[in-house]
Amino acid sequence: MKRKSLKKTGFAVVLTLAALSAMPVVSFAAEAPAPASATIEPRADEIGYKYRLLDGKLQRRLWNYTTGQWIGDWEYC
Repeated sequence: MKRKSLKKTGFAVVLTLAALSAMPVVSFAAEAPAPASATIEPRADEIGYKYRLLDGKLQRRLWNYTTGQWIGDWEYC
């Protein structure tokens, strides 16, 4: 009895492997890499704090490095 079930199981495995090997392989390519001549273009402004001491107290103010303009007023920190 065991030999028959082993033969049936083996045959089923062989058929499954044969069916899987006959299937076409489909691969999806990711986005193509950027060419070497492409340049990086920042799209957001670079913004950071500038600090100063006024009468011994530390203050800060936002500065837009991209446009060279102040954002907001001086505040104590």
